[in-house]
Amino acid sequence: MPYLLIAFLVIGFAAVQETSTSRDSVSSATPKESIGSRMRTATLAFQAGDCDKAIIMFREVIADDPTNILAHNLAGNCWLRLRDYPAAIDSFQHALQLQPDEWHNLAGLMRSYTLAGRDKERDQEREHLRQLDSQGRLPKNFSYVFDFFMVGDRQVEGLEFLHLSGRFNLRYDFNVYTPKGDVVYRLAVESDDIGQPLWAKEHPKEAAAGYREFSLDGYSSNSHQLYRFYDGEPHYEKLRDDVKQVLLGNMKPLASTRFNQTTIAPQTAPNQP
Repeated sequence: MPYLLIAFLVIGFAAVQETSTSRDSVSSATPKESIGSRMRTATLAFQAGDCDKAIIMFREVIADDPTNILAHNLAGNCWLRLRDYPAAIDSFQHALQLQPDEWHNLAGLMRSYTLAGRDKERDQEREHLRQLDSQGRLPKNFSYVFDFFMVGDRQVEGLEFLHLSGRFNLRYDFNVYTPKGDVVYRLAVESDDIGQPLWAKEHPKEAAAGYREFSLDGYSSNSHQLYRFYDGEPHYEKLRDDVKQVLLGNMKPLASTRFNQTTIAPQTAPNQP
C-alpha cells in the first residue's frame, strides 16, 4: 500500500535509526557499520523498485542482526511487491515480536493477510486494530487494507480509515493496480465539509442524528471525477459494487476536472441511493 510505505520511509523508526547511528559511531571498522551500509543500499534498491536485490540484502542484515526491526519491515514490504504473501506475513510478525502493536507493521500484516486470502486472521487483526484505536494507540489517520477484488485484469485494494481523515474526510480508498503492480487510479469515499451545511438544511432529521453526506470520487495523476452522492454513510457492499460499476464503465461521472478545466456531465442531479 503506497501511503503506508511512503509514511514509513519518511517517518521511519526514530529509535531504531538512532540506535543504528550510535552503534556505527563506535568504530569505523565494526560489523554494525557494515550492516548500516547494507541497510542503506538495500533501502535504495527498495525505493527504486528492485525488490529482488533488496530482499537479498535485507535477509543478510537480518541474519547478522535479528533485532533490526526496520529490515524486517522493509523485507515485508518487498515480499508484498513480489506477491509472496506468506513471506510478508512472516516478516511483519517478526517485526511485531520486536515491537508489539507498532502501527506500520500492523498495517503491513493486515494487508498481507488480506491479499493472502486469510480471512480469519484478517478479521481477528481487524478487531485488534479497533481495540487499539479505542485505547488511543493508533494515529487518527490510520488506515489499512481489508479487501481486494478483481475487475478485469486490474486488482483493487480497499482501505478503511478508522476515522474520517484528511482534507476531504476520507472513509474508504480503493487503489486500482495494473497487472504490473502500478497504481493507476484511486476511488475515494469522502465527506467534504463544504457540502455539509446545504445537505443538513435539506436533511435536517438525518443531520440531527449525526449523519453526513458522502460522495464517490475518482483521482488520477491529472484528473478528478465526481461519480455520485450518498445520503449518510453507505454500506460497504454498496460502495464495492459502485466501484466495480465505475471501473467497468457503467457509471459515468457527474462532473470531471482535468488540468483545471471542468466538464459537467449531462445529469441534472446526482444519483441517490
